[in-house]
Amino acid sequence: MVDWRNIETLKLCQFIFNQTTVFMLGIYGWDFILSFQHVEGALISRKMKFRWPFVFYLYGRYAWLTEIVTMVVITHSIVSLDCEVAFRFLSILATSSVSCASTNLLIRTITIWRENAIVVLLLVVACLGHWILSIVVGAVKSNSNFSEFWQSCVFDYATSELIVFYVYTVVLDFSILALTVYGLCRQRALTAGSLWAKVCNQGLLYFLATLVVNVPVMIFEILDLNPVMTVLFSIPAATLSVIASSRAVISLVHLKKDSGNSETTDVENSASPHVIWDAKRDRSSDSPQLTSNINLHIGSFRDSMDIEIVETPRSPPRSFSNYTVQTVVAGSSRTHDS
Repeated sequence: MVDWRNIETLKLCQFIFNQTTVFMLGIYGWDFILSFQHVEGALISRKMKFRWPFVFYLYGRYAWLTEIVTMVVITHSIVSLDCEVAFRFLSILATSSVSCASTNLLIRTITIWRENAIVVLLLVVACLGHWILSIVVGAVKSNSNFSEFWQSCVFDYATSELIVFYVYTVVLDFSILALTVYGLCRQRALTAGSLWAKVCNQGLLYFLATLVVNVPVMIFEILDLNPVMTVLFSIPAATLSVIASSRAVISLVHLKKDSGNSETTDVENSASPHVIWDAKRDRSSDSPQLTSNINLHIGSFRDSMDIEIVETPRSPPRSFSNYTVQTVVAGSSRTHDS
């Protein structure tokens, strides 16, 4: 049986933790650069308007970027640091980043259930509880100091508080996933077309990923094998959680763009003018008579449209005694005689 408290085992766990942090920094940095254009780039170039849900999206991304970069610097630094301040700073960033990841998903679930006040109220209360817990856990007093033996800061995490936080996170993420799937099924958003395509479009895979990655963290927090193993999976879990929730937000932005373009195309097609010309001579009169019926089905548009129609008849009449233009706009009819 492995002695998890053995000094050699602790050294190996610490080495794995340090290398895992660097690896996660590479993955997160790569995804951060690739996804920058979708929201940040669109906001900077003013291709997209800023909305309040982007606050959690932006804070979560940049808070975790600061967290993981600082963690790499601290774990690989041989210079004595104020570990107490560093630990407090990193703890608040880490827990708030996880809360932002859950909040990004929860906002969409609230949108799905916006017509049900009870469900919305329960989700808001659950979200507030998660944020309060993240602040309490991040600011909780714990021992941390620079170890000459480890040549880095050694953090004594408050295990009981972290267990409560991650259990709460897993339960909240599961509730969000279940309510999202059920809400989409009620709206029949998952029944039309390919189920797999709809699941990908609706971003449910990101919901599931955010839930799954936090389960190992919760399990090892409960097992409490040693101080390093307790937090070994927290960095990968938080990194993947922030990435997954950010991708869920991006998928929603793309989904809205696609639906908006589709609606615009439909409206434009319905606004195409249907021009019907019916020319005939009035037999009771010596002068030829041309009757023109122009039907413009504008739909929901209210803007005026200038249409120029040029007709070159084979045998042009000597004169036009009368013409009638009938315009149909949004169901109303007007006739102009001249």
